[in-house]
Amino acid sequence: LLTRTDPDAPKHKGITLFMVPLKNENVTIQEVKTFQEERTNITYYDGLMVPDENRLGEVNGGLQVLALALEIEQGMTFAPYHRRMVASAEKLCGEMIRDGRRVLEEDDTRRRLTRAAANVLASDCLRKRIMWVTAEGKPNFAYGPASKMFSSEVYRQDAFDLLNLTAPESLAFASPEAEFINQCYRHSQVATIYGGTSEVQRSQIAEKTLGLPRSR
Repeated sequence: LLTRTDPDAPKHKGITLFMVPLKNENVTIQEVKTFQEERTNITYYDGLMVPDENRLGEVNGGLQVLALALEIEQGMTFAPYHRRMVASAEKLCGEMIRDGRRVLEEDDTRRRLTRAAANVLASDCLRKRIMWVTAEGKPNFAYGPASKMFSSEVYRQDAFDLLNLTAPESLAFASPEAEFINQCYRHSQVATIYGGTSEVQRSQIAEKTLGLPRSR
């Protein structure tokens, strides 16, 4: 739980991070079912008192602690979902018949599947670059934000494209592959929000990689 502990400090300072037991009687959790078949929660804190022993890091240093967790989270990739989605679309296109021929035999279909597969490969390479610079102690020029932003953006673009390519099967959950493509499309809508929005990632890339002025 991030809490403001110094109301007179600048907005990015004066914040402290605490661990809060969710079984505390002053914490209420409300389930929220989402568009992409995932669960999130709304949490309410009513008269909650947290002891100092639950503090993580220094007083007023909560953002520094959180920054490390965010750096790890921003190194995420959606390549595993993306890769399986492309494989599902390829299989489905091999079974679908349109105008007397298999959809997979069409040049446009192969071009779209190849583009999606290339995006998966690029996403995976960006993720491995983060692992490499971390293991070797190399300078990290916002590689995490770059990886997360690219991976989430192309995942969303390809999910939309492959949903259309495999319609109407993908809209009717006609097979396990069709259902997975549909689920990926819905999941991809929030992929650009997880771990910080694409707008935030672009700002970090601009500042840390290109040396541009701070925009936030």
